Amino acid sequence: MGCVIDTHNHFDHTFGNAEFAGLSAVIIAQVNCPANMRRSEPSVIKNTKNYGLCDEEIKAIQITYPDLSFTDRLQIDLGGVNVEVLYIARSHTDDSLLVYLPEEKVLFTGDALFTDCYPFMGYGYIPGWIKTIDYISTLNVDKIIPGHGPISGKKDVADMKAYLLAFDKKARRLCAKSNDIEYRAAEIKKSVPRRAQADFLIMGSIQAKYLKKR
Repeated sequence: MGCVIDTHNHFDHTFGNAEFAGLSAVIIAQVNCPANMRRSEPSVIKNTKNYGLCDEEIKAIQITYPDLSFTDRLQIDLGGVNVEVLYIARSHTDDSLLVYLPEEKVLFTGDALFTDCYPFMGYGYIPGWIKTIDYISTLNVDKIIPGHGPISGKKDVADMKAYLLAFDKKARRLCAKSNDIEYRAAEIKKSVPRRAQADFLIMGSIQAKYLKKR
């Protein structure tokens, strides 16, 4: 019997659960993940066409929730391969976790790390995210697999930290001065370290995180 680890609740990391559950895999996640999935499911299903799915693909979606959840740390032995599943702090989401293979020196970060891709920060908590990034920096790893982007290293982790701090600082200042979201997105893009993909997530992050209470 195998297992699948949901690094957090977002649909692009959980909608494949059904395929693996059909192969008798155990779905594992942080304890907040199942409730978050149930809370976001109606909105996600309603808006799936916005994510590029066709009607046939939408009808085929089968939401499958985790079978096993944990709070802070879980150790798994995969036939001699030691896997440490770690929840450090509320970061990209309040259920974002890391999957560490210490002997192989490999780390899967989920969306705690976006490499060469603008991150979605809409549900993020910057202090906890920085804490998670700093923890990643202490690990003895040769390969880091981000939630989005190519295989990465410690420099990419440092770049992510710089991006988060720069974005948060600029977004707070701009949202206090201007109501023009396109202007704010353009100004933020000019002020943060440049990335190659998904610049549309700058506006999405502003709308979800910095304007939601206005």
